[in-house]
Amino acid sequence: MRRGNSRIHGIPKMCPWTLQPPAGSGGNSCSTVRHTGLQAGARCRFTGPHWRNGDMARPLMTDQRGVALLVVLSVIAVLTALAAELNTREVAQMDAAAWNRDRVRLQGMTSAAVQAGMALLIADRIETETDSVQEDWADPAVLEGLVEGLGYTEGILTLKIIDELGKLQVNALIQEYPGHAVNAVQRGIWENLLGFVISHDKSEDARDPAEIINAIIDWLDAGDDDRITGISGAESDYYASLDPPYACANGAVRHLSTLYRIKGVTPDLFNPTGILSDLLGEEMAALMEMPALSDYLTVWGEEPLKAGGGYRFDGRVNINTADPAVIAAILPFGKEDAAAALADYRIARQEAGGAFVNALGNGWYKAEADLTTREAEQTEAKIRYASDVFRIEAVAGWDQTGIKESVIIKRETDKDGKWVCRMLSRTLERADAPAPPDETALP
Repeated sequence: MRRGNSRIHGIPKMCPWTLQPPAGSGGNSCSTVRHTGLQAGARCRFTGPHWRNGDMARPLMTDQRGVALLVVLSVIAVLTALAAELNTREVAQMDAAAWNRDRVRLQGMTSAAVQAGMALLIADRIETETDSVQEDWADPAVLEGLVEGLGYTEGILTLKIIDELGKLQVNALIQEYPGHAVNAVQRGIWENLLGFVISHDKSEDARDPAEIINAIIDWLDAGDDDRITGISGAESDYYASLDPPYACANGAVRHLSTLYRIKGVTPDLFNPTGILSDLLGEEMAALMEMPALSDYLTVWGEEPLKAGGGYRFDGRVNINTADPAVIAAILPFGKEDAAAALADYRIARQEAGGAFVNALGNGWYKAEADLTTREAEQTEAKIRYASDVFRIEAVAGWDQTGIKESVIIKRETDKDGKWVCRMLSRTLERADAPAPPDETALP
């Protein structure tokens, strides 16, 4: 070794010595040095010599700075992730607060619309004893004007009233509850409807109307007795074998969604693969493609029995408001083709003034459907001309936020003989904000 500038070969200044490369090293310098002394004349020795051609040993301070930089970058990354998470939570809390604020406003709007709908139904019952698609509560233009009269200048509000007794009463398949006896008339209507919807060609549609009806009956009737429907039905042992298992209700259905738990009932139950489009016409069938269960079915209409504490469902359908597919199922065999014509008959209007052309009094359908006396008698046992159970739907929208209020009411008289609407059910749910009315659309 010889005395010299310790910076030449990367040795810290505190060491007064430099290293003389060994002979034959070609002038290479050492890159790994450990100091054993700091006084003048102290020796330095190599630890694990590693020779690099022409390179200087990296200063120790530079390595420390690199580690510090990595630590700083790591801390910044953690803080950035934390800030992003806090921002996400803050935005979610702000959205929730905005939704709660808007919900109060929108719920006030829908409640006002529902009350207006109830008042309209009461006024209708005072004026007339029948219910039909010709009345104000079924007229979209009248309902739109009713909503505008509520005075809401901000947001969008819509109102719709639906006759629940213009549909098939699911629970009417059993004559009374609790009980086993099947209502043969109602079963016949179901057979007609599913026969129209489901193709008889099993290569096109493997569903079996009889199996579906039997499974529904088994779900409704009391106990687990296979004698009613035979092996094509489904009692508790079938549902217990499913994963996850559940019990057969053996009683009336209270919510339409419960039907999806019954063997064979699916959301596309009324997806028309059969002759329904032929019965209703191509244009009308296209409008009703893939109907929901609620388009044809209802769980409402319960009536208490006079004795015994049980209850029943009348099952008669309001022909003045029923969907054309339901009308086709009610008509006698061979007369189902008249369903579309009857639906058109109900809504025919004069060109001048727009008044309805045809009155919908008792028996109005008989001549239009060309029924015999016997066929008319059979049909009369299945239908009604007035209703007392309605669904009122109000949807309010504000700044891309919407809420839907659905109410089931029964129109009846109170103890003083005044007509009132008694609420049977009420649901609130988030919904898409309704679209503003198209002012350019023709009526």
